[in-house]
Amino acid sequence: MKRFAYGFCSFTNMRLWIFLINGLISYALKASKSY
Repeated sequence: MKRFAYGFCSFTNMRLWIFLINGLISYALKASKSY
């Protein structure tokens, strides 16, 4: 059970990282297009 909870936490953490990286990439693309 503990292992399952840990896996779930790492899974949500991974999704959060992907969301953050996606935001950074889209922000960088917008910044480069504005030049």
